[in-house]
Amino acid sequence: MVVHPSIILESTEILQQLVASIRLIDEGNYTKKNVALNISSVGEHTRHIIESFQELNKGFELGEINYENRPRNSEIENNRLFAISCLESIIAELSKQNKCLKLASVQNGLLVLVDTNYERELMFTIDHCVHHQAIIKILLNSYGVNGISDNFGVAKSTLRHKEICAQ
Repeated sequence: MVVHPSIILESTEILQQLVASIRLIDEGNYTKKNVALNISSVGEHTRHIIESFQELNKGFELGEINYENRPRNSEIENNRLFAISCLESIIAELSKQNKCLKLASVQNGLLVLVDTNYERELMFTIDHCVHHQAIIKILLNSYGVNGISDNFGVAKSTLRHKEICAQ
């Protein structure tokens, strides 16, 4: 069974928002850290997002996901065009058949494997992405970047809540 189309659509929209936001800045703002706020660079947060999706894709093929094994590729965090290319590749690969997977994590010094599936992990990875996008938005705002979507870095549940409150 294919992953629910609404999950693919939401995933695509959120990742496209990230691409659009990265396109608004130059390499200097992509790699600059906000020392005053003690926040890592846009590039570092983007790398974390990309590598989480890459681990999900790798885990899909292997049947076991381990987000802790991210390679921490410095090219992603230092080269915004390369990061955009990685994000576009991830978007192109989102639609898959849902299947059972194992999630690996070290807990209390022991490797633990728990049951999961691609659809559930895609939802988690998108939520995790939005969290990092909220931090990226703080950085972009502190650099005076214009054109950032109001919805960038805001969870869909928060947007729905605001919509209900506005009625």
